[in-house]
Amino acid sequence: AEAERRLQQAVRILPLWRDWRTRAIAYHELGSIRLYAGQREEASRLYRKALRITRLLGPKHRDEIAANLLALAVIHLELNQHGLAIRRAQSALPLALKALDIPHVVAAHRILAIAFKDTLNYAEAERHLQSAESISEAGALRIENMQAQIVKGWLYYARAVLDHRQIDAAVACFNQMATQARAMHHENILLESNLGLIWSHLFAQDVLAAQKVLNDILGVGNQSHHELKALVILASA
Repeated sequence: AEAERRLQQAVRILPLWRDWRTRAIAYHELGSIRLYAGQREEASRLYRKALRITRLLGPKHRDEIAANLLALAVIHLELNQHGLAIRRAQSALPLALKALDIPHVVAAHRILAIAFKDTLNYAEAERHLQSAESISEAGALRIENMQAQIVKGWLYYARAVLDHRQIDAAVACFNQMATQARAMHHENILLESNLGLIWSHLFAQDVLAAQKVLNDILGVGNQSHHELKALVILASA
C-alpha cells in the first residue's frame, strides 16, 4: 500500500519531470500493482503509456520496451487473447536478446509456451519451453526456471487430458516444484504447484488426494495473486 501511494504521488507530478525514462518506469511499476490487484484495464493503460515512452527513447532501452510488451502479453493471456499475447511476446523476444536481458528472454519464451499450449500447438509450446528451461538454467535464474517447470507441469496435464494419458508426469513435476517452493518460501509458485496437483488428482479420480492438497493450501491462497485465488475457489467447488 505504501509503495502504491508513493507511485501514485510520483505519477501525479510526472508532467513536471523531464526524465522520460523515470516516467516510463513509474507507469510500468504502477501498472504492475494494478495488474496484481486484478485491474487489467487500468494496468494495460499504464503499460501502454510506458511502452510509448520507451519506444521514443530509442534502442538503448530495448530491455524496457521488452518488459512493457511482455506485461501486455500477460494481460492478453489472462483475457484468453492468445494471438495478441503471441504477437507481443514475439516482438519482445528479439529486443530482450539484443539487450542481453536474460530474465525477459526467459519470460518471452515462457509466455509463448503458455499461449501455444492453450491453443493446442504443443510442438511450439515444447520448443519455447525447452528454451526457457535451458536459458534460465544456464543463467542460474532459479525462480525463472521454476516458473518454466510449472508451465511444463501444465503442459503434461493438458496432454494427459487431451490424449487420455497417464497423469504421472504432471504429478511428479508439480510435486517437485511444490517441494522447492516450500523450501524457498515462494508463495505463488507453491500455490500454483499445488493447484496443478489438485487438478491432476481430480483427473485421476483421486478425490481424497485432491482434498488433502486443497486443505493444505487454502491458507496460502489468502495472500496470493487474484488469479490463483480464483483457481483455489474453483478447485474447491
